[in-house]
Amino acid sequence: MARVVLAAVGLLALASLLSGCFSSNVPPAATFTRSPSAGGAPLSVFFDASGSLDTDGTITEYAWDFGDGTSADGVSVTHTYALPGTFAAELTVTDDRGASGTATKMVTVSDGGVISVGTKVGDKAPDFTLQSLDEQTVSLSQFRGFVVLLDFWASSCGPCRSTLPYLETLRARYAGEGLVLVSVSVDENVEDVRSFLEEGGYSQIVALWQSNEAAEAVKQRYGVSEVPRTFVIDRQGLIRWVGQPIVLRDRDIEPWL
Repeated sequence: MARVVLAAVGLLALASLLSGCFSSNVPPAATFTRSPSAGGAPLSVFFDASGSLDTDGTITEYAWDFGDGTSADGVSVTHTYALPGTFAAELTVTDDRGASGTATKMVTVSDGGVISVGTKVGDKAPDFTLQSLDEQTVSLSQFRGFVVLLDFWASSCGPCRSTLPYLETLRARYAGEGLVLVSVSVDENVEDVRSFLEEGGYSQIVALWQSNEAAEAVKQRYGVSEVPRTFVIDRQGLIRWVGQPIVLRDRDIEPWL
């Protein structure tokens, strides 16, 4: 009987040991800020990863890849970009059990030259002015310093009606990091726009209309042949993504925040 008891105790101890060995480890979440995110060369940027988090352990390593062939370690670092370009700065954090997480944000270093205005990725987004639904004058340039989702849509368009809630979800997710959603409606009747937005509770969307002719003029200036069509515009007013909103993903937005 004693041998049976000892065997049982041994099995329990072994099971406990194995359970500890194979318990899951939640990877750390990497996040960082950089200031400034853009400027002329040479550009000195301060990177801060103190917001990174490990829920079941401790972050033991902060590794930086600045995207220009150089790297560094530390919770916070300062790096100078000597040459112009758009660089993907990547942070990798590693915890005390070897799990890691990464985050990437872009840094834009200009050479002081003139950037062409256009509708392709890398172009400066054309500025325009329309009225909001409460008849306030709004220009795209007012949102310089924010990342903008610029969406062309119509309440009479089925795909537009189905993707606007998705864009609103993205806006809400990143609003605290400086994302705004600006919608240009090409509806013929402003009441159709107003009714759809009010029924959906889209009170945080910057909804622009003014007139069908005015909205159509902006739509044509952006080379939009059919709606919906969405542009991601960075804090400096440069276009960073163009496409159908249904295929827009977090990875297309996060690096520019």
